[in-house]
Amino acid sequence: PINSLAPYLPNFDQPDPKTFPLNVTTGYHDATGGQFRTTDQFIHRNFGRTAGLADYLWDADLFNIMGYRAIYEAANKARPRNAGTTLWKVNASWPSYMWQVFDWTMHCNGGYYSMKAACQPLHVQESEDDQGIQVVSTLATPLPGATVRIAVSDYLGRVEHRESRPVDVAADVTTPVGNVTAFINDDELHFLTLDLVDAKGNVRDHQVKWVQIKEDWSDLTKIGVARVNAVVKKTTQEGNETVYAIEVTNESSLPAVDVSLAILAGAQGQEVLPSFWSDNSLTMIPGEKRSLTVKYRGSLLQGEAPDLMVEGYNVAPLETRVADGGS
Repeated sequence: PINSLAPYLPNFDQPDPKTFPLNVTTGYHDATGGQFRTTDQFIHRNFGRTAGLADYLWDADLFNIMGYRAIYEAANKARPRNAGTTLWKVNASWPSYMWQVFDWTMHCNGGYYSMKAACQPLHVQESEDDQGIQVVSTLATPLPGATVRIAVSDYLGRVEHRESRPVDVAADVTTPVGNVTAFINDDELHFLTLDLVDAKGNVRDHQVKWVQIKEDWSDLTKIGVARVNAVVKKTTQEGNETVYAIEVTNESSLPAVDVSLAILAGAQGQEVLPSFWSDNSLTMIPGEKRSLTVKYRGSLLQGEAPDLMVEGYNVAPLETRVADGGS
């Protein structure tokens, strides 16, 4: 995010029309090297010329989400032929634009959270290579009588399809549950919601992702501005750490993409880092509510009052003061 990089870009005004919005200073932080340029080409092919660096970084985070999720969901699908997959590099050794799921300031990008979701002991997923749906279990016990609930909507938030499929989830097995091409058979952008529900009606996994068979993500730029609200419902203390229980709601009629929350030290202050979120970088369908927790060390506020920041790829930024026990 731009706030992580701004302290390390003291001379950003060195324009280079060949690499806009990148330049000499950003190149010094690995932004114009050979390995980076492939992703840069993907960004410009899908989203066109961005207005500036901050917008460009939001575009890039969408590829973080897709790329890191795909690594581990592909590994899930290939089990037991693939017995395990590990990341060689999770963070950069200095303030850098590339090769990290948490940055020099210890801010986790979208890829961290999509990878975290893919690595859950119980996980429902859609494969990038053939659009198949699978339920992944790495548990030692089966989950009989489960259901996969499927919903599809367009980029305007209109529901196009709903269905439920029964599945008996065997222990330590990846189980196929059909294919999305049965109900997505065009080249348009869609939002796919997958819920794994156990026999008692408990949701064991919930995933929302954007899907498009031709993988041309330019339609994401057509989504209007979503309104997302977040409220601290409960505050507790665990030693010298503060824990918030937060309810996040997409109050708009549009999908909200890469909804990112942060605790700030004071109004428009720096993000409090490290902070440990149960989930973040959310994709939310219209009207959806999500319950999250975040834990951070109170001393990192440095005497300032905490603010809660909500922003995202197509989300109207919202900053509110966190009151005692709520907001």
